[in-house]
Amino acid sequence: APTPAHANPPDLGPSAAAAPAAGPSQGWGAAEAALYGSFGDREVISMAQMHSIYSGNTQLMANSAAMYLRMTEKVPGQLLDTAQAGDAARLRTLVHQCKGSAGYIGAERVHAVAMGLQHALEGHLGTGEAALPEGILVQLRVLLRCLAELMERLRTDTALSGAKRG
Repeated sequence: APTPAHANPPDLGPSAAAAPAAGPSQGWGAAEAALYGSFGDREVISMAQMHSIYSGNTQLMANSAAMYLRMTEKVPGQLLDTAQAGDAARLRTLVHQCKGSAGYIGAERVHAVAMGLQHALEGHLGTGEAALPEGILVQLRVLLRCLAELMERLRTDTALSGAKRG
């Protein structure tokens, strides 16, 4: 009988969800570094894109950033738990939601990484394989780092701190 995917959960590393926002990440290999580097031209948050989305309304931008931060706090843990459970279909749904919500605040890097991971998961779902392949886990580790960067930026960016955060 095949081994269930959750019987041998993938090793995403102890710091996958809490990877530092800058500099090399502990436990990252060449694949993660190369993939992360390929998104270097994407902004963590594109203020120009946010201005366009919200017609320059800085209060609305700040409110949206604060709401995104509140709603995204648990996403890294959900992504990790779902990957470790081997639930590729649920992981694809979470990544799709992550991609969509990132687009609403101009989070170019998270949006781009999530789009690639979503496509990889869709391809994987068609294979019938239970275990998540290493390539998908690499992309997930990069997405987790990009989410950590984004969340840190949302917490500290003075241009986005006009809204009360509760």
